[in-house]
Amino acid sequence: MRDKNFVCGIYARLSVKDERAIEYQVTLLKEFAKEKGRKVYRIYKDIGYSGDSLVFRPELKRMMNDAQEKKLDVILVMSPDRITQDDNEWSYIKRLLGSLEVDIVYYD
Repeated sequence: MRDKNFVCGIYARLSVKDERAIEYQVTLLKEFAKEKGRKVYRIYKDIGYSGDSLVFRPELKRMMNDAQEKKLDVILVMSPDRITQDDNEWSYIKRLLGSLEVDIVYYD
């Protein structure tokens, strides 16, 4: 059994197609993971998708599937609005990840 909060997924989202901006998020989160001694399992990047809805974001779906398959202990993200800007969807995500014992850690 691996240590809790050791294996992490990094999630980055940007609603406009600006590769440099999303890579900046990823770079900061990778450094953050390294500082905390966490192994990065996968980097999930949704580029050009709005935060208004969870629908149609392939990397978010992939990340959630990996969480359900117990491949992740923690998800690193810049801020909650990178996952969703909808309060109801945010509550759903937090409940689901909590039931899977997957933590969410913010860079901000």
